[in-house]
Amino acid sequence: MKKTACRAIACSVGLTVMLVSCAIENEAVKIWGEDSIPPVFLSLEVDSSTQIRASFSAPVSVLEASVLLNGPDGEEVRSSPAEWIPREPGIPEQELCFTLEEFPSVGEKAIFSASVSDSSGNTLSMSVPFTGFNAKPAILRINEIRTAYSKPKVEFIEFVVLQGGNLGGIEVGNAANTVRPVWEFPSSEVETGDYVVYHLRSVEDGLIDEVSAELVSPGTEARQDARDFWDNQAKAPLKPTNVITVRERKGGSLQDVLVCVAAGVEAWPTEALASAAAEACESGIWQGGAQPAQAFCSAGMTATRTAGRNPDEQRSADVEGWNDVSAGSWRICPTSKASPGTVNAAWSDPS
Repeated sequence: MKKTACRAIACSVGLTVMLVSCAIENEAVKIWGEDSIPPVFLSLEVDSSTQIRASFSAPVSVLEASVLLNGPDGEEVRSSPAEWIPREPGIPEQELCFTLEEFPSVGEKAIFSASVSDSSGNTLSMSVPFTGFNAKPAILRINEIRTAYSKPKVEFIEFVVLQGGNLGGIEVGNAANTVRPVWEFPSSEVETGDYVVYHLRSVEDGLIDEVSAELVSPGTEARQDARDFWDNQAKAPLKPTNVITVRERKGGSLQDVLVCVAAGVEAWPTEALASAAAEACESGIWQGGAQPAQAFCSAGMTATRTAGRNPDEQRSADVEGWNDVSAGSWRICPTSKASPGTVNAAWSDPS
């Protein structure tokens, strides 16, 4: 588990759990149950800027519920009540809806904590991370990727903003990555036509996320006229056989997809890749099919030869102009023509 500058004390006595001064991160769900067969927590959905919904394996009653939010310094935690909303007609008995007295801002991390019981008296205490609701997510298109690494040039995924909005909570899926298959943008307002680059490693000093247009990050391939964001991964974080996705929020709709394979790949090597490719195809976004034979072949990609979308599509901010989402809309760029943060290099004559 990732270590942070977090001060936490967790004590469980019977059904009581106390959390003291702990910075919130999007880590694994933590569940405590006293009885041998408690109800099972299934999922937490953020329905709006003021409401969340929890699902369980069986009907349950609420004993207590609250939300923990980061304090002004990012470490101290404040608690705010979560009020249970009586079930409306048509809502499954296994779901509970809550209105929050105080809600995290767009992209802010928070933790929903609750204790529930079923009709037999079995109890469950739970603590589930979630992200503040983004009512106006930007619309992004994947535009260029690099899967090779040659310090200081690192793996990246570049996006073009087709419709301005906020990046907070938008998920970048990386199905071949078993360590971090999903990365989430922090809150940041962007405009139509902006280039946004997600760098998967941080190998230089002083790198910063450009969460506002006024911030300018150092870095070999950072650009003043693009928006750069940095991760701290290692060990081939972006593989050439992959399904890369953009999702408007956790549990939300896909915005764009790239399905790619290395030379000679005839079957998906993992179930995660097969599942992601199937979803991409079933969503209607990826065109051509969900098998490796219908994917873009990433053979020939190097640190200086990236894979890029047809630059002719970048001449227009019209969403309709980007509807070719298939292997045919991607190519490997010429040597030394990688272009993170700006328009892709022109495609050479295929003949």
